[in-house]
Amino acid sequence: MAKTIGGNMDDYLAGLSISPLGNIMITATSGSFKSAYKSENQKGFIKCITHVESFSDPACFVDKDFWTLKLSAEYCVPTPELCNTLDDNCNGLIDDDVMETISISAAGATEFCQGGSVILNATYSGTSVQWQKNGSNIPGAIAASYTATTKGNYACITTSDCSSATSEPIFVNVFKNPKAIISAAGPTTFCVGGSVTLNVSPVAGCSYQWYKDALLIPGATATNYLATTAGIYKCIVTKIVTGCFKNSAGIVINVPCKEGDEIIDNFDFSVYPNPANEFVNIQFNSDIYNNEIVAVFDATGKKHFTSVVTDDQAQINITILAQGLYLVKLVSSKESQTKSFIKQ
Repeated sequence: MAKTIGGNMDDYLAGLSISPLGNIMITATSGSFKSAYKSENQKGFIKCITHVESFSDPACFVDKDFWTLKLSAEYCVPTPELCNTLDDNCNGLIDDDVMETISISAAGATEFCQGGSVILNATYSGTSVQWQKNGSNIPGAIAASYTATTKGNYACITTSDCSSATSEPIFVNVFKNPKAIISAAGPTTFCVGGSVTLNVSPVAGCSYQWYKDALLIPGATATNYLATTAGIYKCIVTKIVTGCFKNSAGIVINVPCKEGDEIIDNFDFSVYPNPANEFVNIQFNSDIYNNEIVAVFDATGKKHFTSVVTDDQAQINITILAQGLYLVKLVSSKESQTKSFIKQ
């Protein structure tokens, strides 16, 4: 911004300096009468000069005054108004008409199966944010990012001391995994040459794949499978349209004897409670405890406990075991028997 400072006569700059506070100090001489920025007439003496050559009347004038000016540093350069207790746009008002802004975006696909997630990110101008799902605040969701795991409309609000704004929502769609329930159509313990049919409960629009000991069984894609060898059998049920799947619980098949051997009817035991949290009890048949071995394995085959049977029951502390499926195996010199329990 340009500015001319002076009066109606001759004014001359004599010196200029800047104060520590940023003010500009100007020293000058002024021959102007009261006019423009000059608020008073000169204070100097009147002098007259006679032009001898022409014998004209003498010319009279007043000596120049000293003039000091101070230009304040308090000027304003207009900028967009922010919520900062300042008059950013130089209109004399503080924090007037501040409008906060916010937008959100997804860092991945917004449609996925149960167990999946997507990270939502907010870009905002306020001082804080609050994520919402279906119009309700999500407790504790006050960071710039939020991981969505369930179906719903997600939005984010930004707030400052001046105003607030809500983003446009993003819809997250979560497809349900199908049910995967299998059962055995007969005894799961038999000799070599025997078998049992395993069935999976049919689910509309799904495909099926059977596994033994976590290995895919080629061609086993029907709703039933004839098991003839020992192992842990499972079935994965997949929804064809969405690709979402569910892995069934395992069924343990025992083949403890050779073909022609007889399975001893009283070689049996029970495991309870099932599911269990802290302890699991094993109740043996009264004819068993004759130096047979009982052991506990996890689903990967890792042994966690072993003991010789010396009584008709035993109690095992399972507090140190992780949650999951476990196998209790009873072994004698002639055969073995396996049962399962779930640690919650």
